Amino acid sequence: MNYSKSFRKCVITVMAVLMTFSCTWATDAPKKTRDRALQILPVETLFCARVNNLDDTCTALNEYLKGVAPESLDVKDKVLSRLTMRLGGKRPRGVNTKGTFAIFGVNLPGKENAANPFANLFIGGLVQVRNYEKFVSGNPNVGRADDDGISKLTVDGKEEAIVTRKGRFAVMCPPRSRDKLIRFKNMRIGRKRGLGALLDKSEQELLRASPIWLYGNVQQGSKLVAPMIFAKIESMKAEIKKAQEEGKTTMVDPAAIVDFYIEMFEILLKGTDRLGIGIVPSAEKCTFTLQCRAVEGTLMEQLLSAPESGNLDELIGYLDNGAFMNLIAKVDRKGMNVGYMKMIDLFASILSPDAI
Repeated sequence: MNYSKSFRKCVITVMAVLMTFSCTWATDAPKKTRDRALQILPVETLFCARVNNLDDTCTALNEYLKGVAPESLDVKDKVLSRLTMRLGGKRPRGVNTKGTFAIFGVNLPGKENAANPFANLFIGGLVQVRNYEKFVSGNPNVGRADDDGISKLTVDGKEEAIVTRKGRFAVMCPPRSRDKLIRFKNMRIGRKRGLGALLDKSEQELLRASPIWLYGNVQQGSKLVAPMIFAKIESMKAEIKKAQEEGKTTMVDPAAIVDFYIEMFEILLKGTDRLGIGIVPSAEKCTFTLQCRAVEGTLMEQLLSAPESGNLDELIGYLDNGAFMNLIAKVDRKGMNVGYMKMIDLFASILSPDAI
């Protein structure tokens, strides 16, 4: 049976995702890094979507999309054209297109606002520059810096963004976030307080090896969303309690169901420290590698413990090359047993006493 190139490429992608999936935790000490982007993002960074070497990454995406996307699609041309249009002029000046580009979120230090947990959240973009002064003076849409070192990015007479310098990067954000941009600019971070000080050796290796890298700090994020999630669940618990008070006997306890989800969320939110995803596009496939780091001393640490032995490469030869999907995985027997026992306890708690 013959398949189209687009179909084969999609299948290869799915197989690559499954075969490179790794959910592990590590105890090796963080490795110092010279990565400048990691030095200006603090360890408290909530999330980051990063592109390493914009030129090469766009070229790799073009190769991967051949035969799938329309022939007229040129990712590199579209990205650079968009950047040029926003900056003005014939080409981006002062920009290092072989450097790092990123979108990130940081919960800035400051007074907490119970009514708005996102009050201190700053979302910005990083553009690596060769020469910041040339970036400001050479791009028509970038205005002169004011007393705070902030320039306006004006497109067709409309102020679309503001930008300032931090290290070797131009930091951009919406105009309404001016105060937060100044606060972020004035943060003293450096190598010891940068995101690189948090990432362990294997995480940094994945970052450097991946043209596209996604990162999320679950512990930082849970501070923002956990109160809302649990408040909503408690509201649901109060509503379904009415049905329980009617005295009807059911196979499951409605309140216990809510408690089940509460405990599941607590296991995930309190036990997961951070996540990283490396994306590597190429002409034949696009691989996704997931890394998960657990909080020490939690159930998640036991569940995500790495197997003591087992080599996935030895199993690849047994797979059917013509299969629609292949999956290889190795799990830690002790961690798997812990997970099974916990799930049995949780499901048992759902059943009402009358049903047992």
